[in-house]
Amino acid sequence: MTSKQTFQFVFNWKITVFAICMLPILIRLGFWQLSRAEEKETLLEVWAEQQALPAIEWRLGMDEQNKYRRIRTTGEFDASRYWLIEGKHLNGKLGFDVVMPFRIKDSDNWILVNRGWLPAGQYREQLPEFTTPSGILSISGQWSIPSDLTLVDEVTDLTQTWPKKVLEVDTELMSKQLHSNLENRILLVDEDNASALAVNWITVNTSPAKHYGYAVQWFAMAVALCILWLFANSNISSLLGRRK
Repeated sequence: MTSKQTFQFVFNWKITVFAICMLPILIRLGFWQLSRAEEKETLLEVWAEQQALPAIEWRLGMDEQNKYRRIRTTGEFDASRYWLIEGKHLNGKLGFDVVMPFRIKDSDNWILVNRGWLPAGQYREQLPEFTTPSGILSISGQWSIPSDLTLVDEVTDLTQTWPKKVLEVDTELMSKQLHSNLENRILLVDEDNASALAVNWITVNTSPAKHYGYAVQWFAMAVALCILWLFANSNISSLLGRRK
């Protein structure tokens, strides 16, 4: 007659040390993803509120409160000088964002306008073909602040060769190339504007839902670690095996 086996705790110091080190990290990462989700939800709410307001007339030195606000202005494009922002994707296709200087009517002020996306050619040297409205026109769009995170150091090309291919919007560099002062802002043109190309502006790179999903994954890993620790420090696996 076999004796009934009871639960026993068997200390495994290696697994215990590993669990003590990793468990707080996994939990902290989970809560960090939750906080990121809340930040993105707040950002989307602010964006929606600003987009619902009527567009306001552009003025020099618009403050931080106008971030994400739709603005309108009148002027003309300098179609002879523009930048192609490389590495942009739309619907799975590689291409460029076209950023063009726009001179405000009856002034010496310039702003940068992102007209949208164009597909890349078969060869890197091949430039995309597109048309630009000529003369004085009105434009409207979202007044956006370019990212201040510089991923690469751009080569300072101060030659008069246009267009210029760059990897990101750098208003300081573009000011030097344009020989004109530019604000650290860019107008993301409205889809229904006559100057718009293929437009699909992304408000946030990662949606709140994805952050919540990542949080669930981190918390699930924390739970799995606790279960692993329990199995490694007890005879529970043999007890479960006896029941089969």
